[in-house]
Amino acid sequence: TAVEIRTHSDTEGGILIKQWIRSNYPGFVIHAQELIEARDHAYNMITIISPDNTSHQVYFDISTYYRRIGHPEFPKPTC
Repeated sequence: TAVEIRTHSDTEGGILIKQWIRSNYPGFVIHAQELIEARDHAYNMITIISPDNTSHQVYFDISTYYRRIGHPEFPKPTC
């Protein structure tokens, strides 16, 4: 299940993602990030690394602001 990031600002979206990771995975660091477009949504898949070098992937639904920053056709509105 992806964590939904509700904002219309890509800057704020990045901040909210980092805050969520710090709150839910203290001590982990961001290792990689990948954009995924699927099922009329846009996701950031973030790979994080723990202090003991274990990796974990967290998915964030960024559809609200991904659409806003220059991709008006994707994701498609669900009306």
